[in-house]
Amino acid sequence: MEFKLLLFAAAVLFFALCTLPCALLQRRRPSAAQIAAWVYLALALVSALVSAYFPKTLLGGDRLEGVATAALYILTFTTLSRFWRVELSHLRIFAVCVSVLCCICLLQFCGRNPLFLFPEPLNFFGADRDYAGTFAGTLGNADLTAVVLAMALTVCVGAVAARRGAQCGCFFVCGGLCIFVLVQLDVSSAWVALGISAALAPLFVLRRRRMLYLAALTLVSICAVFLLVKFPPQDGMLRELSLLLRGEADGSFGSGRIAIWRQLLPYAAEHPLLGTGPDTVWLYELAPFYWTRGDGAQIPSLITAAHSEYLQILCTQGALGLLTYLTLLALVLFPRGERSCEGTICAIAAVCYLVWACFGISACVSTPVFWVFLAGASGRR
Repeated sequence: MEFKLLLFAAAVLFFALCTLPCALLQRRRPSAAQIAAWVYLALALVSALVSAYFPKTLLGGDRLEGVATAALYILTFTTLSRFWRVELSHLRIFAVCVSVLCCICLLQFCGRNPLFLFPEPLNFFGADRDYAGTFAGTLGNADLTAVVLAMALTVCVGAVAARRGAQCGCFFVCGGLCIFVLVQLDVSSAWVALGISAALAPLFVLRRRRMLYLAALTLVSICAVFLLVKFPPQDGMLRELSLLLRGEADGSFGSGRIAIWRQLLPYAAEHPLLGTGPDTVWLYELAPFYWTRGDGAQIPSLITAAHSEYLQILCTQGALGLLTYLTLLALVLFPRGERSCEGTICAIAAVCYLVWACFGISACVSTPVFWVFLAGASGRR
């Protein structure tokens, strides 16, 4: 993780230094979203400095999601949104890169170990037996790989729809590979993110009758909730959702996320404004999470993240940090002006990540992709 963070930092700082002369010469006023981003970073820095865990808040724990990494995310967004306008060729390059990632996953599904990503003699099929969790591709954790593939699939579908299939060969190939790999990984949060972002996509595409579509979507959602409560499924994720809607929450739901969230809420109440400092959940005194190994044994695992980015921000950066973050998202996703076609595709991909973030964790191997798409969503005609 350290090497990947250093590589990300080098790329961001190099691009920022290259654009610094233009920033000094143009002296263009920052947008409202860029101001919100800098305010969010300033609050994160204050939270880190006043934290009882300082200086551990600078770099964070094993995931290295401290205030230094937050600064890289904000620098990525503000620099790209100021000097870059996404084009279809950029999306093609992204599709080609994700296709390579998918090919590496396919080799791992065949029992191979390309690039020696698994320590010998481990391989993909040792998941939840020889080691905790599932790992695939070059990003590591399967959840992180899945969200990148979900965003890529969103981009591919959007590009094909925008171009009406013309000159979209790489998007067809990438989309097909993403679907196959996502089916093999079987990450529920990625499929939920894809479904909800697909349902919300017309709100970004339609120029008229948005309110009519929103009303129809609300009505369908109410009917779906009624059916889930009235006719609960017998197993799977929908059963857990049905029981949650009926107020029958169990700590094991969501792969133990409900139990984790219950433990974290008191910390959010104790530090309501600025939180405990960026990436400090691993320092809390939390009961361990138990995962079931392939042979049925219960293996304890330490909780190092909230498994919900919004709850993570609330606990570690307080209500001020979360409110500023949500303001930034609103300013980007719902602009006053008209957005370019490619910008709309980026906005829908960003929404896909934001839905997944309700159940996921930020990491320097996947979250930068979201910030790039968020910057691309700032593009105007």
